[in-house]
Amino acid sequence: MKKIGLTGGIGAGKTFIAEIFQKLGYTIFSSDYYAKKCMQESEELKIQICKVFGNEIYEKGRLQKKKLANIVFLDSKKLQELNNLVHPFVHIAFDE
Repeated sequence: MKKIGLTGGIGAGKTFIAEIFQKLGYTIFSSDYYAKKCMQESEELKIQICKVFGNEIYEKGRLQKKKLANIVFLDSKKLQELNNLVHPFVHIAFDE
């Protein structure tokens, strides 16, 4: 089995191409989808995110995406910290 990765900046057409592959019968794994899913559903990841970004980053168990975006898109070190937390969970989802 071959695995093909689609990369590119925002608006590059990754989703469009992935949809074409899916229509052709290929299995698609969306890292963006699973990253969001892990941040919402994994209690272990939620704890780790709260340790770095504070408990207020989740309200009633729901990730406050705008609060998090305001932090990570203004501070590249914080973005890297978030990626370092989330990526291992996405890799596990991919392997499954």
